[in-house]
Amino acid sequence: MESSESDLESQLVFVTTLSLLLDEIMTKSSSFPFDTTVRFQVAYKQTRDLQHRVEESQKKQSETSFVFVESQLVQAMREGHWVLLDNVNSSPPEVVERINSLLEDEPVLNLYEHSDGEELSLANSKIHR
Repeated sequence: MESSESDLESQLVFVTTLSLLLDEIMTKSSSFPFDTTVRFQVAYKQTRDLQHRVEESQKKQSETSFVFVESQLVQAMREGHWVLLDNVNSSPPEVVERINSLLEDEPVLNLYEHSDGEELSLANSKIHR
């Protein structure tokens, strides 16, 4: 599950604040019963671990990455909608070559850009007529 940058920032602020509060409590834990002190120590460790994970997520999110976004053509094919390709003959030859396989008896479109290299076809029910 991905979080937005503002969500991660607010999570980090919350966890850091909680960690500071537990740290303050831990300094006064000598006056608490033993089992309460142990519970605070466990909570403190879990909070520090969570803080570390949120910081790591924030670092990863700030790195540049690419996300595959399906085009309207692919979405229409999945949902069985009509598509009008006006002036498709004016398209670059690579585009015409890519969509040419959709006009065959067994239409297929390979999405090489997708991380899984997905194939859309009637056989695997990912294209609807």
